[in-house]
Amino acid sequence: SMTVCGDYLYATGYFDGVIDFDQSAKVDERTSNGRGDILILKYNIDGTYIWCKTFGGESDFDWGEKITSDQEGNLYVCGSIGHDPEGVDMDPGQGISLNSTYQRPASFLVKIDQDANLEWARIWGSSVSGASGYAESVAVQGSIVYVVGGISGPIDLSPLGSSMDMTSVPELSGGYVISINSDGEYISSYSLYGDDAVMDVCCNGEEVFITGLFGQEIKFQDNEIPSHGGWDIYVLALSTELIPEHLITFGGSGQERVNCIACYGDYVYVAGSFEDFVDFPVNGTQQEFAPDMSDCFLLSLKME
Repeated sequence: SMTVCGDYLYATGYFDGVIDFDQSAKVDERTSNGRGDILILKYNIDGTYIWCKTFGGESDFDWGEKITSDQEGNLYVCGSIGHDPEGVDMDPGQGISLNSTYQRPASFLVKIDQDANLEWARIWGSSVSGASGYAESVAVQGSIVYVVGGISGPIDLSPLGSSMDMTSVPELSGGYVISINSDGEYISSYSLYGDDAVMDVCCNGEEVFITGLFGQEIKFQDNEIPSHGGWDIYVLALSTELIPEHLITFGGSGQERVNCIACYGDYVYVAGSFEDFVDFPVNGTQQEFAPDMSDCFLLSLKME
């Protein structure tokens, strides 16, 4: 994942082993602590390398999934952190911010400035055997940060380090979206239970939009909406307090995929891929056919 902030380009991901991240004649070689570490890269807008920061535990696999920025130029990185009995130093800079981890992979969010100085780090997961979670995407609206991801088993959606009361979810799998303020304090959460997955999130100042996949059915305001066969796609509009307001679903007999969502004004844009026939919600329904194994789509929606 990458984002542009001012005159700079930032990217996140993961690496394993020893890598020289500076493609010029200079060398900036990094060695992962464990099987995989999180990385944050900074470039000039022309692609000139500036720096690479890394962090992660020594015992398990960690990765950065999404990076974004706020209006003040702060950066937010989310992803998944593995178990490490000694804890994980979540500070990508020279300092140390040792954070406890869970038995299985858990979600994380870090806030740093443009020089990679750590503002705070948060981890949320489960101490129940076999339960795990991950963070898939992050978006910022004003002073509120929204993170989406997936859960398997009972997960505490109140991040470690937050002073707010903890909120637990039942022993089910599904997707989630949580809100955290710019100081790292947990605000609220909303979960989708079942075989639902949340893939991406965006905000327009008045609502929060999430998109993802669901299998057999998706629940919305006491209604159970069935899929058309394989994996179907949903777009859910929530209030800034994470109260569900509008839901749109579409799909066909094949396997659909959704990769990203963006919003501009009153419109929401969704991109992904589909197989066979799909009824897209455009002026009622618009049926499209993928003549090959799968085709890509870009869909514009007005959530009303």
